[in-house]
Amino acid sequence: MGNKKVAILGGGVGGLSTAYYLTELDPSRNDYDITVYQMGWRLGGKCASSRNPEENYRIEEHGIHLFGGFYYNTFAVMKKAYDELQRPDTDPLSSMEKAFIPSSFAVMWETFGQQMYEWDTDAKPSTKQHPWDIAAADLSAANLVKGALENIFDQLFHTVGKIKDPDAIVHGKFLASLEKDIGINSVISHLLQQLQQLKQHLLDDFDDLLGDLSKALDKLMKFSEMIDHEIDKHPTKLRHLYYQLDFMLTLLRGFVKDGIAKKGFASLEEEDWIDWLKRHGLSAATLASPLPITSPNILFAFENGDTSNPPKFAAGAMLHWTLLMLNYTHSRFYFFAAGTGETIIQPLYEVLKKRGVKFEFFHKVQNIAQTDSAISHVDFEVQCTLKSPSQGYQPLQLHPVKGLTGWPDFPLCDQLVEGDLLQQPDSHGRRYNLESYWSSWAPASTKTIRQGEDFDVAVCALSIGALPSVASDLIDNNPSWKDMVDKVKAIQTQAFQMWFTKEKGDLLSDNASKNKGVFVSGNYLSPTSDAAELGHLVKFEDWRGQKNPAKSVMYFCGPMAEDEPVPAFSDIDYPHRQHERVKNQAIQLMQAATNPLMPKATVRSAKGIGDAQGLNFKLLAVADEDSVSTPHNRAHQQFFRANIDPTERYVLSLPGSAKYRLKPSESGYRHLYLAGDWTDNHYNFGSVESTMISGNLAASAIAGKPAKVIGFALSGVGRKDFKMTST
Repeated sequence: MGNKKVAILGGGVGGLSTAYYLTELDPSRNDYDITVYQMGWRLGGKCASSRNPEENYRIEEHGIHLFGGFYYNTFAVMKKAYDELQRPDTDPLSSMEKAFIPSSFAVMWETFGQQMYEWDTDAKPSTKQHPWDIAAADLSAANLVKGALENIFDQLFHTVGKIKDPDAIVHGKFLASLEKDIGINSVISHLLQQLQQLKQHLLDDFDDLLGDLSKALDKLMKFSEMIDHEIDKHPTKLRHLYYQLDFMLTLLRGFVKDGIAKKGFASLEEEDWIDWLKRHGLSAATLASPLPITSPNILFAFENGDTSNPPKFAAGAMLHWTLLMLNYTHSRFYFFAAGTGETIIQPLYEVLKKRGVKFEFFHKVQNIAQTDSAISHVDFEVQCTLKSPSQGYQPLQLHPVKGLTGWPDFPLCDQLVEGDLLQQPDSHGRRYNLESYWSSWAPASTKTIRQGEDFDVAVCALSIGALPSVASDLIDNNPSWKDMVDKVKAIQTQAFQMWFTKEKGDLLSDNASKNKGVFVSGNYLSPTSDAAELGHLVKFEDWRGQKNPAKSVMYFCGPMAEDEPVPAFSDIDYPHRQHERVKNQAIQLMQAATNPLMPKATVRSAKGIGDAQGLNFKLLAVADEDSVSTPHNRAHQQFFRANIDPTERYVLSLPGSAKYRLKPSESGYRHLYLAGDWTDNHYNFGSVESTMISGNLAASAIAGKPAKVIGFALSGVGRKDFKMTST
């Protein structure tokens, strides 16, 4: 093959995973000469994080990041990376066990009787193995249903165990008469017994099972219809048990009735998730519960980022996501022991450097061009000039913080010819941001790389949100590209982080603070409805010397509706306006609705009087105590982020949009491949796992080999661009 030159545009997970899989396919390092081109000074894309030396070296993120217990492909990559680095035991992130924190605890928020209540969910570890210990994962139809049932049982019996008074189950005239006629087993036990029988026979012939399952589900649906209009009269635990049963049975009923085992999840891509649940008989009571909408909330499923309307999500992709979430290995979630950039991106970068991959930082793509349906050249703005080009830019911090190097929040200017100028304020008196399209920074030079000379093939691993800005030539000359950028939507998002001088037990409810798992919530109050307490990160920040150091930190994130037309990139004040918008919304949220989420952090909780909803701003930890004039002023030293740039937009899975996604191997242009969670990538929902698979597909296509994807996916029915294999 002989040293094929590969230019990867974008150093997010899509670009890094493509480089990783190419080097896996080339253990001798003789086949590919790989260069990754990245705007600005750090890698990671939406997963980039950094340390702020002016704020106690605190970790600053794009939002809340975690892995699901079914991220088999991602964990396989990370396991090999950590093993290959062979970090010493003294390194805080020397192994997978140190880097990833398992947790199955989560909170949903139920609005019942016009009040908001915390609904804690938990599950025991499903196995002693972690996902990275799994060499093979069979996610065929039978195993998806089997795994879902097994974990459903854990959750249901956990709920049943919390109903201390059996008489509470038979509450009210309707259930009392039902108990008299057919016995209490028919109220709860009958449902559980039916599910148990299904589980026991699941390994029999799957086609026969589907017929039996369909009959059983029809019977259970009739029971659901009888109890639905009475459920609001019953105690909370029984009500939650009913919602869980109804929701899970609806999933199974729809899976069977719509023939997903043979047709694949793609057969449902035109239908909306909520409409699909209604069609298969989910009760009105359960529809009004948090169960159907928590996952769409987690995945920011709001068209145009507008949370004033219900979420929209393609039924096939969401059903797949839900069944995968129910097939977790060991734990439902895995949180990162340090920042995402340190735990995920840095190991990938270090491994790729060892494998000979080159990185060109400060290269901002300006134009991807074609001639006669073939990629011809790529134009860049070179933002800064290196003082030592032969050494390349060294992006990690020079001095470790708590044993971690990590990524700085600003370029290391001593390596740059323009370093002194870069540290001066811009025309608005603010710091230049080389990751923003709305910047007045003048590039040091321009650069063009040409197909056949500088590269043989290119990989577009930029976010789909950037394509209208940098790939107009490709869009204008191929209808499939125009359809994709028009139909596969990507939205702006927002995030903020608040540090507290109290432990989580002095902030959260008793139930949440006592739980050993990491606190995470997926459907709090819009627009930043996703929340997590990530106090374990504080130990890797440097709060020494502070009178009131941070002991915990809350993360929030969510969609962001555009409150004004997106302006031209010459409007360099736009990022500041949106940052202030995020900050003001965050402060308003904390003033109006702290109590349900952090009941011990309100004004009233301090002395038993005062505002029962508003945050006690005195609890916020800050780096500069001298500049604090009022307790409220402490909020302005927290971290707020508006993810507005084209490369930061989050891709949606709207009904009917999947057919417009292009495959990584089929860009429509010769010599060009695609990578990112916006491609047709096996799952088609926004996640690191989807992106890793996309990178795998792109690399395998470049190598002329079918990709080996861990797990058997029904979304792959009829596909030829990868092997649906469990090895």
